[in-house]
Amino acid sequence: MSKANIDILQKTQIGSMLFLEGEKNTNQDKQKMQIESMTLTAEERYGRLLEERPELLQRVAQKHIASYLGIIPQSLSRIRKNINEKH
Repeated sequence: MSKANIDILQKTQIGSMLFLEGEKNTNQDKQKMQIESMTLTAEERYGRLLEERPELLQRVAQKHIASYLGIIPQSLSRIRKNINEKH
């Protein structure tokens, strides 16, 4: 969809409602991520990611996953090794 079409859609009543709903969902996701980063360990955050979005772990580079989790790639490697040893 072109930028011009997006602008036109946003100016309609239904389009503005859709974009507003999308923003609310994005903000809720960010808030959940911030809370989890403060309350869960890196291992727990990785475990959640593994349960909720396993397909991402196959498609996204480990350095990006580590950054998303708020850890360095070496820590992610250790976490993955520990999980693999348990299973």
